[in-house]
Formats: sequence, C-alpha cells, structure tokens
Amino acid sequence: MTPWTSARSRAGRSTTRWLVGGNAALLALAGVLLALLLAQPPTQPEADTANALGAQALDHVEDYPADAPPGSMASLREVTWFIPSTADARYDMPRGYDYGCEQNQEDAEALRCDFGDQGGDVTVAMVGDSKILQWQSAVATLAHENSWHVLSYTKSNCGLHAGLQTNHGQPYRSCQEWNEQVMTDLLDDPPDVVLVSSYMSRALDPPTDQQESEAAMTDALAAQWRILEQAGIAVVVILDNPSPDGDSVYECAAAHLQELSACAFDRAGGIARSGQSVQLAAAALVPQVHTVDLTDDICPEEMCVPVIGNVLIYRQGSHLTDAYIRTLTPALGRELVPIMTEVTGQHHPDDD
Repeated sequence: MTPWTSARSRAGRSTTRWLVGGNAALLALAGVLLALLLAQPPTQPEADTANALGAQALDHVEDYPADAPPGSMASLREVTWFIPSTADARYDMPRGYDYGCEQNQEDAEALRCDFGDQGGDVTVAMVGDSKILQWQSAVATLAHENSWHVLSYTKSNCGLHAGLQTNHGQPYRSCQEWNEQVMTDLLDDPPDVVLVSSYMSRALDPPTDQQESEAAMTDALAAQWRILEQAGIAVVVILDNPSPDGDSVYECAAAHLQELSACAFDRAGGIARSGQSVQLAAAALVPQVHTVDLTDDICPEEMCVPVIGNVLIYRQGSHLTDAYIRTLTPALGRELVPIMTEVTGQHHPDDD
C-alpha cells in the first residue's frame, strides 16, 4: 500500500518501440552513433552514489583537506563526479510531483496530499509554493521518525499570504482564491503546525515601487501567519535558499564540467534574490513564529558552489535537487525537531 494519499492520480505512461531491420542498417546506425560520440566532449563520469554525502560532508570537515573544505571554491578542484547528472538534474524532484500534489497556476482548488506517519501524534501542514514542496523528502523522513502526519497544500508560484501578487505580469487571482480555500481548510480542521516557505517577495498591494511592494508582501505573509497563530496553530518558516543569478546551475555545470567554479555565485546576492528578507521581516511582525535557516548548509562560504559532497545542489532556477534535500535531512531535523517539541509538547525518546 502506498504511503501517499493523493488528490490526483498519477499520469499513465506510454512507450514507443522502435524496430530496425537488417544487420546492415544496424551497422550503419552504430557507425553514425560512434562518429557522434567521438565528436562530443567528454561526458560526466558515472557517479559512485554510495559515497555521495552531499550536505552531510559539512559535518565531516576533518576528513577533507584543510585548504579545501566542503562547500569551498577550492573543493571544486577535487570534484570528478556528482549526482544527479546534469542531464537528470531538472527531473530530480520530490515524489509529490508524481502524485499531482502541486496545484497549477491556472486553478484555485486547494489540492491536499497526505504523507509521513498518517496515524501520527502530531499533524503538520506544509503550505506554500514549490519552495516548500522541495523539502518534502526530508520532511517525510523526519515525519516517519517522529510520528508526524503531514499534509501538503502547494501551488505553483503561490505562497501562503493575504496579498495579490503578479504572475507573468498579470494579477495572480487564482493564487488569491487558493489562499482563501487553504485558510478555510486549515481553520476548519486545524493541524498542530503549519510549515511554510515561498519565493515571491513582492505583492501588488500597493502597486508601486519595489520597496513598497516588498513591504506589502511582508504584511501579506504576516497577516496569514497571525490568523493561524491566533487559532492556536504554530507557524514555522523554512527560510528560502539563496537564489542563483542567470542561467540554471545544472546547465552551467554541463558546460563547465572541468571548471565548476564558473557556476558559483555570490552568497549575499543569492540571499538578496531569495524570499528570505520578506520572510524574516514578516516573522518579526509575528513574534510567535519560528524560523529555520539552513543557508549555511547550502552555501557555507562567501561564494555558493554548485556541488557539495558530490551532490549537485540546484536544479531548475533556485530549486534544490531532491538528492541534496535528502542529504539535508539531518540538518533540517536538528533545527525543526526541537521546535516541534516546543510548540506541540510531543515527547521524544531522545529526551529521556
């Protein structure tokens, strides 16, 4: 029995078979393929996945050269392989996408997926855009370890806020409607904790300059969080991760396999491009809100490198690969589990 309850069935898959007749045709095709391969630059070597520590390499700095610790620019000189491959990175996403857990940008229905320990003692709702959904694999593991029943309400490019943002240059009305439906669901059947994150830092209310628009988004986030807190639902924010500038990191890595340093970006700029500033400002307006900051586990130095512990960090845009998220599970647990214990009073064997 699947551990998932989904709002949408998985799409069926079809296969196409190609038949090539005759040895001559096969030999000719093989010759063409060989010529193409010889004309291509060296491809990424096969990965030794058992040794891909990812973020957990940061917990074992003593095992690495002192002048090239994990996460440093110097460490990239030692990278000869990584997972996922640059060809697979864009598809390295949590299983929630397979199960249709993220609402599209057109529709407003509040789709819900259930995972983790569905008979768990504590109910956690993950709510927001794809930046909260990217944490699903890590949260699911922690949920099984800590008896959490996890619900997810996610919508593409739409965080949990009371504002009106733009999407492709137009007012994002379906996001506004989705927020109303999700808040109704959360208040009608309250979870113990709402876990949120999002990327957008601007709202249309008021539709003026960047500074005022960011202030409007700050107020919009705080408004929803305040309602939840007043209803007795704890709110925990996973701060948005640093955002790359320009081309996708995996595309850059594909073009610079021998010089991965070309794909690094400035940490301060990455944080400025993320949703962190409005999230922190909104949390300051609602003092009961807790924040989880894993920036140092994603970008530990002044430059954010594309690979740590033989794991490629970024997939499309500013999203983290599911492979790297999975290696972040211990780091997330170190921050999130104590908060969950505090806000829910849940007892853990480790507390004995």
